[in-house]
Amino acid sequence: MLKIGTDNLKQRSVYRDLLRIISALAVVCIHVCSNSGMNEYSSQWNALNVYDTLSRFSVPVFFMISGSFLLDLNRPQPLSKIYKNKIPRMAIAYIFWFVVYTLWRTTVKIKSGELTIESVLSSPIKFIDNAITENFHMWFIFAIIFLYAATPIVRKLCEDIKTERYFIILSCIPLFYNLLTIFISPPSLQYVFENLSMNLVMGYTVYFVVGHYAATYDINKKRRIIIYILAAVSLVFTAVYAWHLKITDRSTETVYKYLLPNIFFPSLAIFLLFKYGFSKVQFSDRAIKIISGVSSLTFGIYLSHMLVVYALNLLNINVLSFNTVISAPVLTIAIFIISMGITFVLKKIPFVNKYIV
Repeated sequence: MLKIGTDNLKQRSVYRDLLRIISALAVVCIHVCSNSGMNEYSSQWNALNVYDTLSRFSVPVFFMISGSFLLDLNRPQPLSKIYKNKIPRMAIAYIFWFVVYTLWRTTVKIKSGELTIESVLSSPIKFIDNAITENFHMWFIFAIIFLYAATPIVRKLCEDIKTERYFIILSCIPLFYNLLTIFISPPSLQYVFENLSMNLVMGYTVYFVVGHYAATYDINKKRRIIIYILAAVSLVFTAVYAWHLKITDRSTETVYKYLLPNIFFPSLAIFLLFKYGFSKVQFSDRAIKIISGVSSLTFGIYLSHMLVVYALNLLNINVLSFNTVISAPVLTIAIFIISMGITFVLKKIPFVNKYIV
């Protein structure tokens, strides 16, 4: 396990390390379930839908954890640190893994006859364009780079609790609009919303700010219970409506999107459950070292796990290899552990340790 000094251990919030771990596990679960290639409804799909629904808190919670640290007014975040350290690290990591995944896919496609070297050389721009969109799981890096760049501005609104609350309330309006358009989307409604131009409070910034607010301020028990109830209702709604979309041959991604209230409330609930459930637990030094060590590997797990998924696909191993009720969690844990091993090895390499994982 990675060595972490005692002084650093005292400064860490264990519940956020645990959140990183469970969120990384949930990301893997989402991609295990979505990699089934199951285009038609079946009883096997029902289990995947439940696992997928329960895992959708993953990326929002990652944003919330980042916000809880970067928007902490007790932790200075000068522009020099953001542009010399944080953003370059994300950019270098993206370029490295983009090359790795592109080489992998290209090799597989050429061997299968789906692609030729001549076609790549004749249309390099089209090839690169396709390669960028094929690396779908790395969209998170683009989003987090923007949030890093916006950090100095967002920190200003977090200086006042009332302003921060107001921002969160305004940010929820687009979430509910997105939900409404699933059911009705008349031109007049689109016209009104487009002309409201709520870009200032749209996007993943809401998770960034909510993460800071939830980590910094106490949420009383009554309000937490309300959030937990909303989360439970949201989970049921997501699973049931995804089922409805599936049996009517429509895309389930409509209801799985992160910028929807039915994803927002479970994400906030998970964050609060871990904060209030684990922050007062007295972990042993050994437990903290293990948790912190695994937590430090989660970025690399996020980046590398799809490589493991693709490798298993070549061996004809996927979530449909056996009953999905069992296969989804088993494959998720297996891929998580393999990805953790890959990341652990990469972290032993200078430069790679700092910028790639």
